[in-house]
Amino acid sequence: MECEIDNQFGQGALTQVLCLTETPAQSVTLGADSTLKQCSGQACLSNAGLNTPQLPYGTSITLGPFTCLSMTTGMKCTLGNGNGFVLARSGVRPLGSVTLTTANSG
Repeated sequence: MECEIDNQFGQGALTQVLCLTETPAQSVTLGADSTLKQCSGQACLSNAGLNTPQLPYGTSITLGPFTCLSMTTGMKCTLGNGNGFVLARSGVRPLGSVTLTTANSG
Protein backbone atom coordinates (compact mmCIF):
# COMPACT_ATOMS: atom_id res chain seq x y z
CA MET A 1 0.00 0.00 0.00
CA GLU A 2 1.29 3.45 -0.87
CA CYS A 3 0.04 6.90 0.11
CA GLU A 4 0.94 10.45 -0.77
CA ILE A 5 -0.17 13.56 1.10
CA ASP A 6 -0.11 16.81 -0.85
CA ASN A 7 -0.57 20.08 1.02
CA GLN A 8 -0.73 23.03 -1.39
CA PHE A 9 1.69 21.13 -3.64
CA GLY A 10 2.59 22.10 -7.18
CA GLN A 11 1.30 24.55 -9.71
CA GLY A 12 -2.29 23.37 -9.28
CA ALA A 13 -1.94 23.77 -5.47
CA LEU A 14 -3.16 20.23 -4.68
CA THR A 15 -4.34 19.51 -1.16
CA GLN A 16 -5.27 15.84 -1.05
CA VAL A 17 -4.38 12.35 0.11
CA LEU A 18 -3.92 9.61 -2.50
CA CYS A 19 -3.59 5.98 -1.38
CA LEU A 20 -3.44 2.85 -3.50
CA THR A 21 -3.06 -0.91 -3.43
CA GLU A 22 -1.51 -2.83 -6.31
CA THR A 23 -3.42 -6.08 -5.65
CA PRO A 24 -6.20 -5.41 -6.33
CA ALA A 25 -5.40 -2.35 -8.45
CA GLN A 26 -7.31 0.47 -6.73
CA SER A 27 -6.81 3.98 -5.46
CA VAL A 28 -8.69 6.46 -3.31
CA THR A 29 -8.33 10.24 -3.13
CA LEU A 30 -9.54 12.44 -0.27
CA GLY A 31 -9.74 16.17 -0.89
CA ALA A 32 -9.54 18.90 1.74
CA ASP A 33 -13.21 19.61 0.94
CA SER A 34 -14.17 16.04 2.04
CA THR A 35 -14.58 14.74 -1.53
CA LEU A 36 -13.74 11.04 -1.70
CA LYS A 37 -13.07 9.29 -5.02
CA GLN A 38 -12.27 5.62 -5.59
CA CYS A 39 -10.78 4.26 -8.80
CA SER A 40 -10.39 0.59 -9.78
CA GLY A 41 -8.02 -0.74 -12.46
CA GLN A 42 -4.37 -0.50 -13.52
CA ALA A 43 -4.72 3.08 -14.82
CA CYS A 44 -5.51 4.16 -11.23
CA LEU A 45 -2.01 3.30 -10.01
CA SER A 46 1.13 5.43 -9.77
CA ASN A 47 4.65 4.96 -8.46
CA ALA A 48 6.02 6.30 -5.20
CA GLY A 49 8.93 8.71 -5.44
CA LEU A 50 12.49 7.57 -4.84
CA ASN A 51 13.49 7.20 -1.17
CA THR A 52 9.87 7.55 -0.04
CA PRO A 53 9.77 6.82 3.71
CA GLN A 54 7.58 4.08 5.15
CA LEU A 55 5.12 4.75 7.95
CA PRO A 56 5.45 1.90 10.49
CA TYR A 57 2.27 0.14 11.66
CA GLY A 58 0.61 1.89 14.58
CA THR A 59 2.07 5.31 13.78
CA SER A 60 0.47 8.34 12.17
CA ILE A 61 1.52 11.45 10.30
CA THR A 62 -0.25 14.79 10.03
CA LEU A 63 0.32 17.18 7.14
CA GLY A 64 -1.95 20.12 6.50
CA PRO A 65 -5.55 19.11 7.20
CA PHE A 66 -4.86 15.35 6.94
CA THR A 67 -3.88 12.70 9.47
CA CYS A 68 -3.05 9.20 8.23
CA LEU A 69 -2.61 6.16 10.49
CA SER A 70 -0.82 3.03 9.28
CA MET A 71 -2.55 -0.12 10.52
CA THR A 72 -1.89 -3.80 9.88
CA THR A 73 -5.37 -3.93 8.31
CA GLY A 74 -4.93 -0.90 6.05
CA MET A 75 -4.49 2.86 6.01
CA LYS A 76 -6.84 5.31 7.73
CA CYS A 77 -6.78 8.94 6.60
CA THR A 78 -9.03 11.63 8.02
CA LEU A 79 -9.65 15.35 8.14
CA GLY A 80 -10.13 17.21 11.42
CA ASN A 81 -13.92 16.87 11.07
CA GLY A 82 -13.69 13.05 11.05
CA ASN A 83 -14.38 12.68 7.32
CA GLY A 84 -12.05 10.30 5.53
CA PHE A 85 -11.51 6.65 4.65
CA VAL A 86 -9.92 3.35 5.50
CA LEU A 87 -8.26 1.61 2.55
CA ALA A 88 -7.59 -2.13 2.67
CA ARG A 89 -7.19 -4.82 0.03
CA SER A 90 -10.90 -5.51 0.53
CA GLY A 91 -11.78 -1.98 -0.62
CA VAL A 92 -12.54 1.51 0.65
CA ARG A 93 -14.65 2.26 3.73
CA PRO A 94 -15.81 5.90 3.93
CA LEU A 95 -15.71 7.60 7.34
CA GLY A 96 -17.86 10.46 8.58
CA SER A 97 -20.23 12.19 6.19
CA VAL A 98 -18.26 11.80 2.94
CA THR A 99 -19.89 10.46 -0.21
CA LEU A 100 -17.77 7.98 -2.13
CA THR A 101 -17.76 8.37 -5.93
CA THR A 102 -16.31 5.53 -7.99
CA ALA A 103 -14.74 5.09 -11.41
CA ASN A 104 -13.30 2.08 -13.18
CA SER A 105 -10.30 2.25 -15.46
CA GLY A 106 -8.73 -0.46 -17.65
